[in-house]
Amino acid sequence: MNRGMKNVLMAGVAAIALGFAGTARAELITNGSFEGGLSPWTLQNLGVDYDYEFVTNFGFSGTNSVRFGHGATANTSLFQNVAISAGESYHFSMWVYNNGVGDDELIVRSFKNGSWQEDYAMGIVPTGLESWGEFTIDFTANFDADELWIQGRDQIATYYVDDVSLTVVPGPASATLLGVGGLAWLRRRR
Repeated sequence: MNRGMKNVLMAGVAAIALGFAGTARAELITNGSFEGGLSPWTLQNLGVDYDYEFVTNFGFSGTNSVRFGHGATANTSLFQNVAISAGESYHFSMWVYNNGVGDDELIVRSFKNGSWQEDYAMGIVPTGLESWGEFTIDFTANFDADELWIQGRDQIATYYVDDVSLTVVPGPASATLLGVGGLAWLRRRR
């Protein structure tokens, strides 16, 4: 194989490796659209002043969503079992519909064996009034966890969540391994 052809092949292997690293994401959430009902999600309150429900007639990409209500002191909680590994990078997203005045309060956190591990996002979720908006965060987990929780409230009215997603973001190591494997393959062909 001549030097020019070898360089072209090496560049192709590197491009494929980088492309793969940027697009390969494994979805960790089951039934994030709620179109399969509420399972495997658990929906519960964390106080006495709460309001929430599974909704079958209003959604972002389908007909179902979860409505979080108003409450001065309570957060509604929505969670499911998800394996989160310390040191891994993740991309979290969901669509939120604000059905009233003001912003929504939201916490995204993890638990392990029923004990709080860490918060990934906390505070006001800026959403447009009477419209769906996407909320996203990227984070690297500091601790292993086995549950992902979404907690929140809208003190004035209600808001809806739909299309919840959590994916592992492949790091540069994936591209490096593919590139090294491709170079080894080229070397053997020589």
